Amino acid sequence: MVGSITGVIWEGFFLSDCVTVMALPRWFFHQKKSPTLYESAKKLRSEYVIGVKGVVQLRPENAINPELKTGEIEIFAHDLEIQNPAKTLPFELKDYAEKSEELRLKYRYLDLRRPVLQKNLMVRHQLAQLTSSIF
Repeated sequence: MVGSITGVIWEGFFLSDCVTVMALPRWFFHQKKSPTLYESAKKLRSEYVIGVKGVVQLRPENAINPELKTGEIEIFAHDLEIQNPAKTLPFELKDYAEKSEELRLKYRYLDLRRPVLQKNLMVRHQLAQLTSSIF
């Protein structure tokens, strides 16, 4: 899974949201059940490439988030592999749109991660598929 990772420690759990292109699954790392896994999870940083195995469970009724595609499930992790620790980005991606055009061109590969450009790429892909199916 590739994406941005955010995490928070809450009552013996490390909660990690891993933002991917298509979804936002929430991973739980339990401190008491697996202390070494918990400590490894606390080391996760934004942009790390990770592999996680776990058990998918339905969220409790009061924790369901209808605004997320994965808002009805949570995943309790039982294995974590940091496949590639990422270097720190030159700037926060959320502030990227306000940066200068020169900086955006220098880091063009980061520019393509903005939601508006992701949408443009998806539309372009769908149009190419439609065109190739007709002709």
